[in-house]
Amino acid sequence: FDPLEAEGCSLRYVNFKFELGTPHLIILPGTKSTVADLELLRQTGMASAILAAAKKGTPVLGICGGYQMLGARIIDPSGVESPNRETPGLGLLDMVTEFLPEKSTTQAHARIIAGAGLLEGLENTEIGGYEIHMGRSQGGGTSVLNIIETPAGPTDYPDGMTNESGTVIGTYLHGMFHNDGFRRAFLVNLRRHWGLVETGRSITLSRDQEYDKLADLVRSHLDIPAVYRIMEDMK
Repeated sequence: FDPLEAEGCSLRYVNFKFELGTPHLIILPGTKSTVADLELLRQTGMASAILAAAKKGTPVLGICGGYQMLGARIIDPSGVESPNRETPGLGLLDMVTEFLPEKSTTQAHARIIAGAGLLEGLENTEIGGYEIHMGRSQGGGTSVLNIIETPAGPTDYPDGMTNESGTVIGTYLHGMFHNDGFRRAFLVNLRRHWGLVETGRSITLSRDQEYDKLADLVRSHLDIPAVYRIMEDMK
């Protein structure tokens, strides 16, 4: 979600109800422990705060595990993630997730097929990202994406779900906000939802530049010649 911060958004990571405040958008990110983290949201009061905010019109976006939390139920018949065979979700989307033993891990190219709310004007826009999840989510809502290509070749299957107004959105696709055109249009729709003035600001992200920053950071904190010597000794 760093690209949102790069655009000038005030991006905050919160753990407790009192930290939530009145955001313009709530994002439930991915997690390796969907059920455990969902229970933690309930214990800390975050779940009730999220539901109250959504009821008042605050948009909610769930990515991967966060998407699974948005549904009505999470079913785990094989005990893949927890001893709970069934866990109630937040109920913001009309879908059920079933955990599966196999993990889906793939790069993906997708076409947006929903076009309401925060996705208005984005139909047929193509974006790239990746999927890492265990589970399958199905329901009666509107799909967000069609996955049209993976490293295995062309494909065609739906991903994600949104409510009728397009204010609650869930998807398994990580990395959506690294797509410049999608990110800008999404933020335009978010500002429009709240009646905010357009900033006119936009950026273009370069992954190569970000990798160069990471490399510089590593070099400044490691004894690189020592690393090379270790590598030579291991030959």
